[in-house]
Amino acid sequence: MTEQLLLKKIPFDVGAYNQKIDARIPRHLSFTCIYDKKSGRVKQIDNPQIRRALNTAYRVGCYGSTPLGEGTFGQQWADDIFSAIMKATENNDLKDISFLEIGCANGYLCYLLKKRRAKRVLGIEPGDKALVGRRKFKINIIRDFFPSKKVKEKQDFIFSHNVLEHIEDLLDFLENIYNLLNYGGTVFVAVPDCKRKMELGDISILSHEHYNYFTADSLRFILGKVGFSKIKTIPARYNSAIYMYGKKLKKIKEKNVVKINNQKSASLFSKFKKVLHKNIKVLQGIIDENKDKKIGFYGCTSPLFGVLKFYQRFRLFDGDREKHGKYYSGLNGKIENPENLLKSPVDILFITPIDHDKTIRKYLKKIGVSKKIRIVSLKDIYYLNSKNI
Repeated sequence: MTEQLLLKKIPFDVGAYNQKIDARIPRHLSFTCIYDKKSGRVKQIDNPQIRRALNTAYRVGCYGSTPLGEGTFGQQWADDIFSAIMKATENNDLKDISFLEIGCANGYLCYLLKKRRAKRVLGIEPGDKALVGRRKFKINIIRDFFPSKKVKEKQDFIFSHNVLEHIEDLLDFLENIYNLLNYGGTVFVAVPDCKRKMELGDISILSHEHYNYFTADSLRFILGKVGFSKIKTIPARYNSAIYMYGKKLKKIKEKNVVKINNQKSASLFSKFKKVLHKNIKVLQGIIDENKDKKIGFYGCTSPLFGVLKFYQRFRLFDGDREKHGKYYSGLNGKIENPENLLKSPVDILFITPIDHDKTIRKYLKKIGVSKKIRIVSLKDIYYLNSKNI
């Protein structure tokens, strides 16, 4: 029997809104994932209700993160990805390279390539950010899903960031990219790196938007299976991302085909489940012991809010100014500027993003947040629990 993880009801998280969630999009849905031996990765189980909800969300223009080039994190993230893309061109003159970005949002990366005088730049995006990109950056963006019949010419370099994890039929998707590339062409992908967070039982990686949960091994395996060769990894600024690229060559050598260690990967998924449930138990214990206290969360970990029981409304804080005053889908209460803690403190503040825990602590100290606020680090809890399993 295939091992699975079932969460009966978690927020249907498709990003931050200027107003409360669109009535056409559900607030909560169940979530189930498994380790799939054939594909060598953790996958969300197909659910027609989720598929319909996602289709609606993408059409109305929902985005799970701040667009690249916007806000504090969006700018840092864009700079890091663009630097990796430049490395993947292997110092070739951009004047000789045609680029296609799949899921380009507002086209900011395409705009940077255009500024570098690339031979040709094209974006494809199903949401309304395509319209913003055309107007703001003067980029040719096709408003459609990939693959699209509107893409007529073969490309030298096809790239995407935070896209592959959303694709239900991943093999078919990558084969379409392969067929659209010229020989000698490059595919570049940036995806969330789930290995470390699975080891720590971090529930934040789970999302209805994500069908695929990659490690470097599973991403390399699927790229090799499609036919890409000379697959290389580029170090990312953040531990939470994998940057990888490969080549389409005329001859595929057997040694380029990557194998996957199913036993090792399945064990990782099994540990993820065990540590995750232990983490939830510890966090629920803290909430139960503080029923009458004012609670806040720095950063949004939507699945967590679906598995924990709260006795009163909690507050949400985020350091990204682009999110202030907006709502997280499936949750009540506006996202606040952390500086609000100075005049209106909480009793307990949970820091949820484990990759930015240290940075957030320093920031809170810098702005003078009261020492009376009890800081609870999910990173510390997760690391301690993972060592005991």
